[in-house]
Amino acid sequence: MKLRCYNVGKIKQASIELNSISLIAGLNNTGKSTVGKALFSLFNSFYDVERKSRNILEDNINKIFKVLLGDFFFEYTWKGQNIMKSTMDELLEKRQTITDKQVIADILNTRLGEDFFKSNSLELDRLFSILKLSQMDINKNILQNMFKSEFQGQIQNFNSTEKATIELQIKDKLIKVSIEGDNVVELENPAVLTHEAIYLDDPFILDSVLNLRYTNP
Repeated sequence: MKLRCYNVGKIKQASIELNSISLIAGLNNTGKSTVGKALFSLFNSFYDVERKSRNILEDNINKIFKVLLGDFFFEYTWKGQNIMKSTMDELLEKRQTITDKQVIADILNTRLGEDFFKSNSLELDRLFSILKLSQMDINKNILQNMFKSEFQGQIQNFNSTEKATIELQIKDKLIKVSIEGDNVVELENPAVLTHEAIYLDDPFILDSVLNLRYTNP
């Protein structure tokens, strides 16, 4: 496996071969953590993609439902939660076969009452756009959330305005991500990975685990 980074964090350019055990050593503030965060973000974005994709869709639909149904009805009543869940489940189950907004309107009218969205055409447009997101767009969204979380909004190189590029070579597959303005603008060859990466930014946490083990046998 090989990782390549261009204009990422403190790294202008780096190419790293990752074997069974790889050691990255260097002075403080030279980009060691950047390598770890880049690998973690890219690797884990493609782990359990189906669940992450559904979460993305549910989160966006929830935002629309929360506005239209009202905070109390949506958040705190048993009836509201059940209506929301059953409606969302049907929308997501039929997502691939939805061809126009009328199909969505019919589902919502059946679940939420006749002509519920008659005065909310803008929200219906938004809902249609969410449900018709391509898997590539969803993958970009997952990547962007992961990178922003790990890099805290500063993905591109501090001293460059050029876009950041991260490549991960796994056997014969090359995954490539381009980031500009801290937004994922290009994604090539997304993968489905079956193993999750674990990133420890502070190695001393292992000492804490050992101490906990000895104090709580």
